[in-house]
Amino acid sequence: MQWSTKLVWAAFVVVCAPAIFLLSVFLFVPPPGTAVAVLGALAIWLTLVPPKEPSRQEKAFWVGCAFFLMLIEIVAITHDRKQQNVNFQQIVNGLTAAINVSTGGDEFCFLVPIPPYIGAPPTPPGRWPLYVSSSGTVPLPFCDVRIIGTDISDAQGGRFTYLEAVGPNKRFPTQYSMAPGPPYRVNINTPLHFFYEIVNFSSDPSAMGGYRVVWKVFDIKGTQLLDSEH
Repeated sequence: MQWSTKLVWAAFVVVCAPAIFLLSVFLFVPPPGTAVAVLGALAIWLTLVPPKEPSRQEKAFWVGCAFFLMLIEIVAITHDRKQQNVNFQQIVNGLTAAINVSTGGDEFCFLVPIPPYIGAPPTPPGRWPLYVSSSGTVPLPFCDVRIIGTDISDAQGGRFTYLEAVGPNKRFPTQYSMAPGPPYRVNINTPLHFFYEIVNFSSDPSAMGGYRVVWKVFDIKGTQLLDSEH
């Protein structure tokens, strides 16, 4: 069978038109390697079937078809890499969320002195009950706190308190109390990080309990993270 120019073009339309249409409307990007396979099949077909001496116009159009298939392959590879990056980022986000749930992530706990009032946990005279709070929405599995510069009262007479499962954005009463006095430093250790808190009492007869208390929380580099006045 002798292939005429019209038959060659008809075959070209049948083979390449669907790919051109799909790419033009961006409804489907073929997997990487598909366009290369089509290009290889096209090269074999052009070697065996059409006339041995194609015209210049035919050569130009077949070369254009080859470049178009190469463009499809580039688009397919780029799309596949973007999809892989999205999938990888989803995996990383999932692992990060799991780590945050198990360790508390970058969150931290801190102590909040509360003026003695009716309904507050009972404390010795002249001492303020201590509440514990969390900085964010991820619960902490534990938080170790050491208060420096005070005879913090506890059953063992030590200066350490172990606070388990600190809930997010809430305040929980503790069995500890603090006497208004000079600035106190509170060392805070979470599963992943170290923080410290400065608690400062200043006399203020108009304030509840006769003192105004200001506390601030810093990370290990000294960057302020929280301020009770803001």
